[in-house]
Amino acid sequence: MTKTHSDNERPYIFRGDIGRKQTLEIRGNVIILGDVARDARVVSGKNIVVVGELAGAAIAGKLAAGNNFIIAMRMCPQLLQIGKAKSTGIRLPGAKRMPMIATNDEGIINITYI
Repeated sequence: MTKTHSDNERPYIFRGDIGRKQTLEIRGNVIILGDVARDARVVSGKNIVVVGELAGAAIAGKLAAGNNFIIAMRMCPQLLQIGKAKSTGIRLPGAKRMPMIATNDEGIINITYI
């Protein structure tokens, strides 16, 4: 499944889970009301919000330079990329229980609890 959405101003809201080997690609902001499975990918031109578990890959800030972010209620991703900064093999204590935000802090992925 590849879904594209071209409106850069209003966020695209996806209701449901992104399954294994599926890709959701949006030019602007995206809000996912569900989980992103392991081996799934979400690509956004701006920001990503996952109201569920992020276990796959999340790539934000493909089109917009600036303060992009990735938020998930439960974060255990295979890959995080914001702009040109990448992080793989991420192990986060407490990630299954606490909402987290990832940002690009001068080329380094910074993940904090929210």
